[in-house]
Amino acid sequence: MKEDVNLALSSDVHIKKSFRKAVIISFIFFAIMSIISAVLMMYNLFLNNQLNDLSKKTSDLRYSINLQSTKKTKVLQLQDRLSKIAEIIRTRKNLNKKINIILSLVPSDGMVIKKIEADEKSVLIEVGSADLSLFDTVFASVNILSKDFTGVQSVDLISFIRQVDVTQDSSNPIFYEMILRFNYTNNNG
Repeated sequence: MKEDVNLALSSDVHIKKSFRKAVIISFIFFAIMSIISAVLMMYNLFLNNQLNDLSKKTSDLRYSINLQSTKKTKVLQLQDRLSKIAEIIRTRKNLNKKINIILSLVPSDGMVIKKIEADEKSVLIEVGSADLSLFDTVFASVNILSKDFTGVQSVDLISFIRQVDVTQDSSNPIFYEMILRFNYTNNNG
């Protein structure tokens, strides 16, 4: 009987040891899984935080890009306006230069400038005088100008009119008018 008791005791001890091992293994497994879960949850929180930061940075960068795009558009419009203004000023300087050269051909005493029209390609001048010899001076100057000034491509005599003013009390009622067009080459600055 003693042997039966000993056998029962040893098998109880063995069961208790197995049960204890199972509990310890379960507890260790539970602890490891809890630690892994905690690490994964912290990593998930870290990744969500990083995602929120990156989303905010992306939003800020998109806003900044839109601002820069708007600035670029405004700068391009301003640059286009400035280039048009510069072209107008350059053309105006060229027209002033052309007109001054042509006005230098007209004698100041006895000849009247009635009209001047100018564009990039030509200058039209209408002059008048009672003295016909002044027109010879203008023609001689135009001849010299067309030879010396390379910007003049051609000079066209549009009209030459003799007018008689019978209402005028002067001794010479005859008045002459002439219209000349100075054509310029396109590459003349």
